[in-house]
Amino acid sequence: MRTIRILSLLLAAALLLSVPAFAAYYNWMDEVRPLIDAGIIDGDVLSFGPDDKLTLADAAVMMDRVVRYPESVVAYEDIDRNSEAAGAIARLAAGGVVYVPSGISCQPDRFISRQEAVVMLYKLYRMSPSGKAPGWTDYGYITNTDAVNTFYSKGYIPEYMQTGNCFAPNMAITKSQFAAILRTVMDNTKIPDLSEFGQLIGICTTSFPVEDTDRNTNIEVAADGFVNGTVLAPGETFSFNEVVGRRTWNRGFREGYIIMGGGMQKGIGGGICQASTTIFVAALNAGMTITERHQHTLSVDYIDKGLDSAILYGRQDLKFRNDLGVAVKITSDVNLEAGTVTIYFWTDGTYQKPKTYVGSYYKDGIYYGYRYINGKLDWYTTSRF
Repeated sequence: MRTIRILSLLLAAALLLSVPAFAAYYNWMDEVRPLIDAGIIDGDVLSFGPDDKLTLADAAVMMDRVVRYPESVVAYEDIDRNSEAAGAIARLAAGGVVYVPSGISCQPDRFISRQEAVVMLYKLYRMSPSGKAPGWTDYGYITNTDAVNTFYSKGYIPEYMQTGNCFAPNMAITKSQFAAILRTVMDNTKIPDLSEFGQLIGICTTSFPVEDTDRNTNIEVAADGFVNGTVLAPGETFSFNEVVGRRTWNRGFREGYIIMGGGMQKGIGGGICQASTTIFVAALNAGMTITERHQHTLSVDYIDKGLDSAILYGRQDLKFRNDLGVAVKITSDVNLEAGTVTIYFWTDGTYQKPKTYVGSYYKDGIYYGYRYINGKLDWYTTSRF
């Protein structure tokens, strides 16, 4: 027994000596032990390998043990389909948490960057954008600013990962670094409800100036007050004007600027076209069948030209039909402090979403908004300003 104890002490000492970079400023064992005790990490601290680079399979298993997304079976060719990692990757890919290149390849052994780790956890917990941008000198390399800004502002990114006023977003994250961020998120964030509508199939976020309170109130009333929670049965059509209704003072709307003809003028409900536009692009991403959409007479600055959706009660509407064969739920999150409105489309976790791309381009005086599904042009519209 004494010999075993001595060997254990020697192994622990050797492990500590092998990670001087962590011992100098970060007690990684304190972060890892609770995750081991909770069954989120296998093994013990002696076999953990804190400096090992985190793979997609490693991250997926840990995240899947924390938040279990609805079942989704995909037979990836580059991983044992009976392994825990294969199931975890399939569920998280269907939920929009992790990226996989195709339905046959998931690349389980690829290393996860620091930025991607933050984005995955941001999506895992279905967070909303908030907070300010950090002043890192390499901030220009951040591609998902919503996730990184949110984690930075909430204090979820350890200070030791921000050395020299840099984050090194594209550097491979280590297992102990991921464990530290994961534990912080777990301690401070509520696990999302994944009961019925567990798969995210469409999303769009647009930004607005926080100072224009009346206009922003209109966005909040329309999106959070009326659209949020709308469920579309298979074959059912969504009408923005029917769901939101008349824009009146008694129904919570305020006076804001409206695009009329070739100019701007004040009117009750000014600003809700940003809500309809955000819904429109999220609906495109979700695969909804667009049946009515109108352009503004002037271009707007919160979405790419050609992807706006003008609304005028009784005259212009946004309509789309759910032809997916499964029920779809629309949710909204308006953050007045951050100046963002985000629209989400959710459906059953068993639905297999096709590869969808939404974009716009300009040619010969015309702005084209378009959608490709599985590599084929599925829909397009034109706008002239």
